[in-house]
Amino acid sequence: MSTPSYSPSESPVLDRVRRTLRLKHMSHRTEKSYLYYILDYIYFHKKRHPQEMGAEEIRAYLSYLATDRKIAASTQNIALSALLFLYSQVFRVDLPNIENIERARQTWHLPVVLTREEIKTLLSHIEGIEHFDNFLLCCESSCLERIGDEGVIDFDRGFHRYFWVSLIDRAFIQL
Repeated sequence: MSTPSYSPSESPVLDRVRRTLRLKHMSHRTEKSYLYYILDYIYFHKKRHPQEMGAEEIRAYLSYLATDRKIAASTQNIALSALLFLYSQVFRVDLPNIENIERARQTWHLPVVLTREEIKTLLSHIEGIEHFDNFLLCCESSCLERIGDEGVIDFDRGFHRYFWVSLIDRAFIQL
């Protein structure tokens, strides 16, 4: 993916966008992202002025990002935010509701979870607190790990202590 250049001296529109972003105290990274997607939007529509375009062109551009470029859903949301900022904050134009946009698919990552039997097997091979510490570090640093039906292991991050919390009698044992 080639990165279009966006110098304010090249475009009065981008200069206005940059000034408006800075007046609103937006971060430098937001400025950089918004300018990139606004310029890419202009190039996608063969350098037409954004004020000559509207909801249909925005819809076409966002659909292109999702289908042809196969960008992530969060990236498509950034591009949409940039274009909405351009029209609402820079040009002061209210766009009609933009619907029927081909949305990028959100990826869902399921966590890798051990079965109760696998956890019991792992714990049966652990001797000493230093090995137990290493085991818990491998548990994706979650605060609460359920161990079978008997209880959970709770990590107190403030004091760096481990506790066994019995689910049967609600007893706390510091490890």
